[in-house]
Amino acid sequence: MIDSFYSGRFGNQAEQFLGTLQFAKSIDRTLILPPFIEYVDYKVTFQPFENIFEIDHINEYHRVMTMNDFLKKLSPLIWKHENRSITCYDSRHFSTNNNNKKEGCNPFEGSPFKEFWHHLGVQEFPLGSLYYKPLHTDYNYANDWRQKFRNVTVLALVGKFFCFFA
Repeated sequence: MIDSFYSGRFGNQAEQFLGTLQFAKSIDRTLILPPFIEYVDYKVTFQPFENIFEIDHINEYHRVMTMNDFLKKLSPLIWKHENRSITCYDSRHFSTNNNNKKEGCNPFEGSPFKEFWHHLGVQEFPLGSLYYKPLHTDYNYANDWRQKFRNVTVLALVGKFFCFFA
């Protein structure tokens, strides 16, 4: 499974969804559809994916599941709190209060990242960060992804706002 976030306004999010859907199919993992991020009066809000697109039509192309269904039905079984990790290309560096660089994917740094995870009820990733560098989220790397992450049931991506599970 891959979990990822959207960034930008609707057009950017829709484009990321289409690319991620193709990627999920190429690595043969179910795509978890997160809510769309909206900016209302400079505040981050969330619109359920199924309020915008018909899920049944997307399922005709590849296996998908809404984030709400995943969190209620499967997360307690396959993505327990203690088994959660976050995936990114490389370390996203942020300064701490003492100006030391904080290594890792840092999924709670910046907007809308922190708001997204907290909206889903995710407060931490106890297993830490996984890096997919030098791979890219392109179908040409599908075999490499399947090999590298074969033992990771849920791939939560920090920068695309989607989830995939095996």
